[in-house]
Amino acid sequence: MLVPGTQIGRYRLVKLLGQGGMGAVYEAVHIDLEKRVAIKTLHLHTSATDRERFLREGRAAAMLRHPHIATVFDSGDEQGTMYLVMELLEGESLEKLLLRESRLGAERTADLILPVLAAVGTVHDKGLLHRDLKPGNIFIARGPCGEPMPKVLDFGICTLTSLDFTLTPDGDVIGTSYYLSPEQARGVEEVDARSDQYSLGVILYEMLTGARPFDGPNMAAVLYAIMKAPLKPPHHFVPDLPAGVEEAVLRALSRDGSRRFESVFELGLGLLPYASERTRVLWAPVFERIGAGTRKVSSARVSALAAASVREETHGKVAPKGGAEVGVTRNPLVAPRLPPKARVDLHGIETLRFAAVPVQDQMTAKVGGVHVFSADQPDTLARAKDRISRAVRLLMICSAEGSEPETQPPLAEVLQKVQDQVEAILLVDQPEVLPGLAKKLCAELAPGWASAGESYLFYERGVCINALRKDRAEPANDVLNVSRFVKMRLENSRRSSTRRPRTP
Repeated sequence: MLVPGTQIGRYRLVKLLGQGGMGAVYEAVHIDLEKRVAIKTLHLHTSATDRERFLREGRAAAMLRHPHIATVFDSGDEQGTMYLVMELLEGESLEKLLLRESRLGAERTADLILPVLAAVGTVHDKGLLHRDLKPGNIFIARGPCGEPMPKVLDFGICTLTSLDFTLTPDGDVIGTSYYLSPEQARGVEEVDARSDQYSLGVILYEMLTGARPFDGPNMAAVLYAIMKAPLKPPHHFVPDLPAGVEEAVLRALSRDGSRRFESVFELGLGLLPYASERTRVLWAPVFERIGAGTRKVSSARVSALAAASVREETHGKVAPKGGAEVGVTRNPLVAPRLPPKARVDLHGIETLRFAAVPVQDQMTAKVGGVHVFSADQPDTLARAKDRISRAVRLLMICSAEGSEPETQPPLAEVLQKVQDQVEAILLVDQPEVLPGLAKKLCAELAPGWASAGESYLFYERGVCINALRKDRAEPANDVLNVSRFVKMRLENSRRSSTRRPRTP
């Protein structure tokens, strides 16, 4: 260990900040500029491979410029002591934060992880993999106003995906075992950016639940669990976890890399609706532009599909007192629009509910492209299930409890926002008869989802895929959260359709 006052290059050591088996980190100051920095040194007894990895960390970090990646300014060798000069960070690692607080909650987790995803996405865009992402390599620094500012650290075992730039023998497992991807656990020679994404999925799981997805008494047991053991879904630990957050985490943790997100930017896009308002404002331009870009369909392809969908569009007839619904569209790219009166006049649930048919006829109807079911009708649940089973595109169901629009989330605004992308069912309560029945019916339609009665439910091919909980504190957030999820899901579907093999 070096003593304070020792000079390394143009820097004078001030104090020891921490040390490990391979080296130590010191606070230091530039002799001429009086700039405070951190200096990471490597112990003299380390192997040649360790020394080369240390140099690699400096080279890799020098390739990157991102506000959420710790900056490396310089490197050198002072009489056999190799060192890196880095920005001095004040705060604590995510590892220490989790030891102190265990679970962080969905919003706080999203706020902390989105900058990390943006940083790792930048790493991947440069043709680099980190390969050792873990809470200990994410530092929660403090910004100029005291706000948390996550930084990604330690590129010592990173690899270049575009070059033959590896130091490890074929089949060696490197990284920290709990956060290894299944392909790393198998010792696969070549891994790609999806391996880092899996590690981020493990970190997300731990931040949300306070537990690691796979554990064991030794490294062999952990590696076996990563490859073979069943995964407890996050809601096992946190029953009220938003379903969309769980879906994003489980997809990132898929054992099959092809089932993971196309990029960590796309993962971030899935988590964005659950972040705080400040974080959404800051990061929406990044994730919506880059994340959606990984799933782009050419404009020619979209135009062709849209033109085809016009030819395929069919319409039923309105049956008296709630027969077959009007306007069942068979292609997800075209949907009926709300009529002009509804688009202008939808200020609350009652306006929507009775916009097109007299009150006495309102048992089951389709108003402006939305199926409106009265919750107190004995066959409403069966009709909703039938509509779910026959839906050919993304379907959304939500309850409208009560009849006072000012006390409800902005259902009308939500429906107007996504009317061109989804088929929608609105279960309208009859408070004077059976208050809360609409909410109960929603819970029966999605029994496996926590807080289904308080959520916007989404179905594909008859299966509930998400439940976005209504934001009672800030109802206006519902419009943003629902529209972003719908956009993400439809772009996923369009991307998948472009990958289907052509029939000969």
